[in-house]
Amino acid sequence: MPANVSTVAIPPLLALIAAVLVIAALLRTRVGALIVDRPNHRSLHAVPTPRIGGIGVVCGTCSGAAAAGFVIDPRLSIATALLVAISLVDDIRSIGAASRMAAHLTAAALAATVFFDATHDLLPMLATVLAVAWMTNLYNFMDGSDGLAGGMAVFGFGGYGIAALLANAPAFAALNLAIAAAAAGFLFFNFPPAR
Repeated sequence: MPANVSTVAIPPLLALIAAVLVIAALLRTRVGALIVDRPNHRSLHAVPTPRIGGIGVVCGTCSGAAAAGFVIDPRLSIATALLVAISLVDDIRSIGAASRMAAHLTAAALAATVFFDATHDLLPMLATVLAVAWMTNLYNFMDGSDGLAGGMAVFGFGGYGIAALLANAPAFAALNLAIAAAAAGFLFFNFPPAR
């Protein structure tokens, strides 16, 4: 365990606060009223529900990462920005599955270049790209179920954070706990029934 608890505790706290404040602010503006999931035959919602929680999660995560002093490779930042952009556009007006998958694969491939050298690690790199694109699609699918995607993020990234603490990797722990905390802030609004 790291000697300095604030190194690990402050980033998630800031992530939680930022996520809650951003989502609350967006819900109080026209943005929250304009970007909504309208009920249809596949919906779990009975009434139109805002689709802006991801903005708060991203803002919270970025706040936590900055507070942790976690240096993120620019390729990961670009991949994340691509996913945020395609997801936001999809929330505003539906995008076809092929366009979404192309964006997911592109972002996953860019992120994979951080960890793999395509000239030596092509097979593991391709497997990682497919796995990351699949998980991204899976989260996108779960997003319509109140509390499911956010809850999975809290448990998954919370688990990574605890494992990183046990491995004495405080910066990585703080980043993962910040993501979990930002997702927890989102759950405040998204836990059934979503508002």
